[in-house]
Amino acid sequence: MEIYFRFFFIRSDGFGITLSSQRWFKRYWYPINSFGYRDNEWTKNNLENKTKVIVVGDSFVAGHGIENIADRFSGVLAQNLGPAYAVITVAGNGWGTRTELMQLKNYPHKADIVIWSYFPNDIEEAASRLNQGFKFPTPAAGIVKNITSKSYFLDYIYWLLVRFKLNNASTNYIQWVNKQYADPQVWNLHKEELALVCKSMGVNLIVVIFPFLQDVDGSKFIVTKVKNVFEGCGVKVVEVSDLVSNLSKNEVTINKLDAHPGKKVHELLGNSLYKLVLQM
Repeated sequence: MEIYFRFFFIRSDGFGITLSSQRWFKRYWYPINSFGYRDNEWTKNNLENKTKVIVVGDSFVAGHGIENIADRFSGVLAQNLGPAYAVITVAGNGWGTRTELMQLKNYPHKADIVIWSYFPNDIEEAASRLNQGFKFPTPAAGIVKNITSKSYFLDYIYWLLVRFKLNNASTNYIQWVNKQYADPQVWNLHKEELALVCKSMGVNLIVVIFPFLQDVDGSKFIVTKVKNVFEGCGVKVVEVSDLVSNLSKNEVTINKLDAHPGKKVHELLGNSLYKLVLQM
C-alpha cells in the first residue's frame, strides 16, 4: 500500500493538504505568471486590439483539481471566443469577496467584461470580521505528524478519518456556512461586499454562482439570497446548479475527497458563458 500511495497515487483533495495532493500540485499547478496567478502571461502587447474578459474568483476559477488550464471554464470560454478575445484569470485558492475585489483593483490590465465567480464560502471573510470564523482541521502534530509525514498511505488514512469526523460533526462546515447566511449581522456585512462588487466594476458584469456541489439542494437557500442581490443590481447571473442537474456524481466533482467542479462542469459552464459574452 505504501508503494502504491507513494509512487502511483496522485490525487487532489478539497483542502490540498494530503501528501498525495501536494504531489498533484507540484505536477499540474502551472503555468504561474508574473502576477502569481495560474494563467498565461499577459502583457500590453499581446492584449492589444483584444476584448479583455477577466474571470475573477477562488480555487474554482484557478482550477483546483483540473490538470490543464485549457479545461477550466475560462479556458473553454477562451477557445470558444477565439483570438479576438483575451480571457484572463485572476484567481487564488481561498480567496473571498474582499480579497477578490482588491486583487482585481490592483491588476494592471482593465477589463471590458468581468466574470465574477461566487461560492458559498465567500461569506467566510465577513464572518471572520465578526469573530465567527470556522475552525478548519489542522495538520497532525507530535508523534502522529512524525508518522504521517513519512508515509503516504498513513497520511491518506489520517486525513480520511479527519474528513469523516468533520463531515459527521454536529457543526460541520456546510451547516456552519448556512448559519452565517441566516445570521443577520454576518449576512448584512457580506451583502455590503456584494453590493460593492456591483458598484466597483464599471464594466459589463456576469456573476457565476456555484452551490456546494456535494449538496446542491442544500445550497438553494444560499444561492437564492446571493442571486437576489446581484439581480437586484441588474447583473446577469449564471446558476451552476442548473447546469449540473443532469450530471452523475462522478462528473460533478473532481473525486470523492475533492468537491471542486469536475471537468464536465467546467465545460458546460464555459459554453454557457460563451453565449452570454457574445450578447454583451
